Amino acid sequence: MLFAFLALLGAGCPHERKTLVEETLDPSYVTAKQRMREGNPDKAIALFEKVIHKRPSAPESHLELGAIFLHHKKNPIRAIYHLQQYLEQKPDSREAPMVEDMILSAKRLYASQLPGNPFRNALDQADLLDTIDRLEKDNRRLATENNTLKGQLAILSATQNQQPAQSTQTTAPTAAPNIQPERVASQQPSARSQPPHANPTARSYTVEKGDTLYRISMRFYGRPDRVQAIFEKNRTLLKDINDLKPGQVIQLPE
Repeated sequence: MLFAFLALLGAGCPHERKTLVEETLDPSYVTAKQRMREGNPDKAIALFEKVIHKRPSAPESHLELGAIFLHHKKNPIRAIYHLQQYLEQKPDSREAPMVEDMILSAKRLYASQLPGNPFRNALDQADLLDTIDRLEKDNRRLATENNTLKGQLAILSATQNQQPAQSTQTTAPTAAPNIQPERVASQQPSARSQPPHANPTARSYTVEKGDTLYRISMRFYGRPDRVQAIFEKNRTLLKDINDLKPGQVIQLPE
């Protein structure tokens, strides 16, 4: 009987994992994503809620609903509910920091919607503390990169110093060829011969570890409502708003 009980437990685990994996393949989920791409959040809400009602665990649908209620419907209460449901079901996911930031934004939105905006000074102070925290993290990252570059430079210098000096006594100096200035000018590459991508795009950004579209929106625009615009600008690269990977080069809209 003990072996039979353990066998039943083992048989149940793959089914639960399969349910979680297949959430994004649910027809209602797929259609809801399509409705969002078409700019119809109301239809998407109904479809995502349908997925949640069918499944005991639907974290991705909760995340999508949280983003919709926060950025499109400006309903912070419902946004916080769905975002907290996502964190309860996937507390260790790589999107968890982004979701925590979204919950904080929803709380600020709720406070700003209160009559008379009684928490305005507190919100300003929270924004300032967030900015200071972000700048400190950026400074630590830059310091780490600077130390790494210094180490690489030291290794390169040591390697060059170990190379044997070339003898200059065994080979007679070679006379410089008599080249006419006109010929030299003709050998210079023209502007048209330069590769088309010689100059980097000023509005591009290389994704770093821990980045989310929410954090990138706050960093470059100072507000969170540019998440969807950044995603639309990089639709050919990103499958959804959570598809960021370190090293990706994304384009930033104006």
